[in-house]
Amino acid sequence: GENQLEDLASHINKMVGTISTKALGISNTQRSIERAVVFFSPQYTRAMAGLLGEAFQGGLRGAKARDAVYNLLVGGAMFHIGAAKAFNQEPTLDPSSPNFMKIKIAGQWIGHGGKIRAMIRLWGKMAAKPLNEWPDYLRWDVFEPETFRDNPIASFLRSSGAPAPGIALNVITQTDPIGRAIPDFK
Repeated sequence: GENQLEDLASHINKMVGTISTKALGISNTQRSIERAVVFFSPQYTRAMAGLLGEAFQGGLRGAKARDAVYNLLVGGAMFHIGAAKAFNQEPTLDPSSPNFMKIKIAGQWIGHGGKIRAMIRLWGKMAAKPLNEWPDYLRWDVFEPETFRDNPIASFLRSSGAPAPGIALNVITQTDPIGRAIPDFK
């Protein structure tokens, strides 16, 4: 029926990252602020979060979301395995590893990006963190480099953020989004 068509249209918008923030009732001002200081790609971020959220629902919408997430994961894993084999390397499929779905080329770790991979990496880092270190999740001092090294949620948000605040934090903390010192930064 009509609801299924609406569900399908919503799913397609989320799957390709073109969710209409205007249709969601988000004002021009809020959209501008989100683009400038909140997310690097707010529509895509919102679409991927919506797709992952819908994967836990029932009905056509949930089924299509689960299919899309599954296809993204399997496709990404197959691409990574093929690339690793082409370079005579072992695939890195442990999401808690800093080299999750990356291969080493000319001394640099390289891998495909994407919100789904980033979110799985976040979940992997959180799952690998011992319970006695969970108080790190309460650390939110954005001017302290340790926050981004120890709190995977803060690190994820910083690396997903808009460029201007990210650069400002790099300058203030003299570190990158995962807490590494920026060499010769003065």
